[in-house]
Amino acid sequence: MGNRTPKEQEKLRRKRRAVSAENLGKKRVVSSNPDVSAYDKFFRFRFDRVDLGSDWCLTAITKEEHRSLITAMAEIEAMKVSELIPHRCKREDVAASSPNPDAQRRARQQFPDDHDHIHSLRISGARRLWGLLYDNEFSVIWWDSGHEVWPTKRVYEN
Repeated sequence: MGNRTPKEQEKLRRKRRAVSAENLGKKRVVSSNPDVSAYDKFFRFRFDRVDLGSDWCLTAITKEEHRSLITAMAEIEAMKVSELIPHRCKREDVAASSPNPDAQRRARQQFPDDHDHIHSLRISGARRLWGLLYDNEFSVIWWDSGHEVWPTKRVYEN
């Protein structure tokens, strides 16, 4: 890298990574380790932020949906973040833009400082797992089996 100091070299590397991620629409995932991009890490689930008081509580799930969800989550954890974003996992501004006013209200109420990190993870058809994505960790908040958090006119088959 020429005559640059190690500090200047590291700054340039970080700038290149930021520009690269920005060009791919991947601004929200930031790696805590500058040497390893979050996109190269395996996707992981956390359950420390589950919203137990919402209409989309993870505990309101049928036995069939539970089996399907666990199977899908196991498959997803074998994938890297780069394999999921933006194909199956997308950042959504639920608090400001969701067509569902109840979802907007709940996102602002429960996640006032984190609502801009809310992502939807497509499990199958209309089924979505909603969570907060930091680095490669997805903290599950809602289970949306009917595409109600962000409803669309599209008809899905589960």
